[in-house]
Amino acid sequence: MKRNVLRIALYTDYIDSDYVQKIHEGAWKFCKEQNIELLEFPAGEVDSKTSHNYQLLSVASHIKNTNVDGLIFLSATQLYHTTPDSLHTYIKSFSPLPTVSVGYSFPDIPSVMSDSTKGVTAVITHIIQNHNCRRIALIGVNGNLKDAVERTEVYKSVLEENHIPVDESILLSGNFTYQSAILSLNAYYEKRKKIDFDAIVSLNDDMAFACIDFLRRKNLRVPEDVIVTGFDDVARASITTPSLTTVNQDIEGQGYAAAETVYEMINKKMFLYLRQ
Repeated sequence: MKRNVLRIALYTDYIDSDYVQKIHEGAWKFCKEQNIELLEFPAGEVDSKTSHNYQLLSVASHIKNTNVDGLIFLSATQLYHTTPDSLHTYIKSFSPLPTVSVGYSFPDIPSVMSDSTKGVTAVITHIIQNHNCRRIALIGVNGNLKDAVERTEVYKSVLEENHIPVDESILLSGNFTYQSAILSLNAYYEKRKKIDFDAIVSLNDDMAFACIDFLRRKNLRVPEDVIVTGFDDVARASITTPSLTTVNQDIEGQGYAAAETVYEMINKKMFLYLRQ
């Protein structure tokens, strides 16, 4: 049956993170303006090693050109589970759907990216120069996510520019989730039997909230004893006590731009079809 309105699919891993919800809000805002249906497909991890993930991944089988007209693929949340090459192959399997990647740039797929360099630089420079922090930990992620790698390199660069040696022992790893940060901090504390840094830079806000809660359990005050910073500027950051110093990368704007780009691609495809 012929549809009267366009449909755009939003491919996410899960729907319970502030990051995914902000992407959705931005895409939904554009779609509402253009009278487009936005369908979200929470299909889990592309290359997950868990036994149950195939049930989530089966959701993606409904993304086809008979059901939807375009695809927004949230690559950023997948690249600590898989490699860019593997993810690229997977995304291309949805061809010929007009597709936009969010969070990772592929050479042959239109992509929406953020530049996090200035924000991360400003935050770390501030805690060094205004708060005299010298031992600054980082809680990042393992994997291939370009943004996370770039933010880690910025962290190292700013420390070096301020003549602070990079200490690999306080580069902690998580996977952008609250629980992963707690586990990482617990492992560090069990090994050291103390918190021996005066600040911790988190690569997203969920992990930053975990850092705050963990430090409080160890009877350390934030920010008096340890300064904690985040990234993403989620809604909770401004209302938590104390408020979280974080970086706004306009996630909602990225979702809006992705939907707008897919819409333009759909229109171009329809124009070329009509000309044939």
